[in-house]
Amino acid sequence: MISILITIILCLPPILLLPSSFGLRLDHEHIAQIVDIKLRYRAAGVIIAVIAAVCVTLIPFPGKLATPIIFIALHAVNWFVARRSVRHRKLANGWLDDEETKVREAGHSFMLPVLTLPLYLYTGGWLALLLAAIYLDTSWDSMPVQIPIHFDPGFKTDTWAPRNGGSVYFLTFLGLALSLVFLLICLFIRLPSFTRGKAFRTSHVATLATAIHALSWLQCLITLSFAYNQVAYLLPTLHDYEKPVSISSLVACVIMFVGGLCYVILQTGRYEHAARELFPDQLDDDDKKFYILGMFYYNPTDMRVLVNDRFGVGLDFNWARWQSQAFMLVVLGVIVAVIIPAA
Repeated sequence: MISILITIILCLPPILLLPSSFGLRLDHEHIAQIVDIKLRYRAAGVIIAVIAAVCVTLIPFPGKLATPIIFIALHAVNWFVARRSVRHRKLANGWLDDEETKVREAGHSFMLPVLTLPLYLYTGGWLALLLAAIYLDTSWDSMPVQIPIHFDPGFKTDTWAPRNGGSVYFLTFLGLALSLVFLLICLFIRLPSFTRGKAFRTSHVATLATAIHALSWLQCLITLSFAYNQVAYLLPTLHDYEKPVSISSLVACVIMFVGGLCYVILQTGRYEHAARELFPDQLDDDDKKFYILGMFYYNPTDMRVLVNDRFGVGLDFNWARWQSQAFMLVVLGVIVAVIIPAA
């Protein structure tokens, strides 16, 4: 019964937290005209939740371990289908602003994204961590007195710790901390200060919107894998599946990271190329004097955190901003925290 309840609740965020415009530029009066698409999106989410509950109940191990990944993929497909429907309706009705009109007239097929924060991806990850913790709390007596906290290269436990709140819920706290770091990064980089030409503003806003969505999807996958792994690691009935669970989670995160990075780089190139075509009289010069060693952008007068990479398509940090410095400190802290225990 708990498995059914948890699976259904995990499917609720896409149902309850309906995206306002599915990442597209829409006015309030136009958002009111896509209610039917939102209702279809919600109905598909309910169907996915029911299928999830049935599969978790009926499918035996190890097949049951793959069901969460499958349903996450189904929700992603549901979201992209709804977004495609909104996009078609937007084009059919001519709901385009001045910049989007110029993009279409120039022959480009893509839509300029809106600079929003997909909170439903963060809420879904937090809910997964909470429910995994609840599941462990209800299964406390079935857990061993000594908890595995580290594994060798062969995925065999080599370090144990007494069963307590810290050892049992370590991945819960770690997953929540990483999710909050991603959230803070996205919150800060979505507040740019535009003091330069319109070509820059058009490409930079579109690039930031794409990067924020890619980071949000990545944190959602990482958080869900943490919630999934902490249950698989601690319950005796799942010990035989530690290795496939760990490998599948790692592979999924790597694929998501590489795929998201490639997607952001590709879209950045398209946006920058389009902006240069649309606003040729408002291009920005290459600020050579602000590059330390010719590579590291450092400009205290520039309020941007992310800037276009000087040597090609992509993004770079403005190392004069405290957000960039804080991000690097967090990355170094995570690396040190991983290396020291391993040593």
